[in-house]
Amino acid sequence: MTPIYDLDECMLSYKNASYGGSRKKEGIIFNNKEWLVKYPHRKLENSAKAYSSYQVSEYIGSHIYDILGYDVQNTILGIRNNTLVVGCEDFATNGRILMEMKTIKNVHIETADIDLSLRNYSGNDVDELMFHFDNNPVLQEIPNIKRQFFEQAIVDIFIGNACRYNDNWGIIRQKDNAAVSAPNLQQR
Repeated sequence: MTPIYDLDECMLSYKNASYGGSRKKEGIIFNNKEWLVKYPHRKLENSAKAYSSYQVSEYIGSHIYDILGYDVQNTILGIRNNTLVVGCEDFATNGRILMEMKTIKNVHIETADIDLSLRNYSGNDVDELMFHFDNNPVLQEIPNIKRQFFEQAIVDIFIGNACRYNDNWGIIRQKDNAAVSAPNLQQR
């Protein structure tokens, strides 16, 4: 049985209010580690009972990636402010930072003869991603980035993850300047 933790007494972390995305989030300290708590969308603005199942889907999806042998974030389910939430252990600690794909795409690319700023940055245009994989100096640092992207896409299709838009995935840059995809899709 999956435990559901009481997260109401957790202190806010110094990273609180630094997380992006469309859902309400909080940075907390749980078991002496930094966690990102994600709240569900309210379907109806004034209805406390109208929630999506997003938090359970993220929890299950992360565990499926783990079962398949991918190094992904640790997740838990919890209750915070009378709401079922998903907690994601913050992998951007100890000198590591998350660089979201939408931000990486802003890196100047010398070979670009098209105006990429006019493209739709909320979705994933495969042709645009292939261009970035081939020409973006930040992404070229990651071995097998194309293979990793397509493996991620296949798993996302399998688990029904429709939330892989450009501010919901990217790379992790580490202190030593090494970079890996996030989630790290290099199998263990």
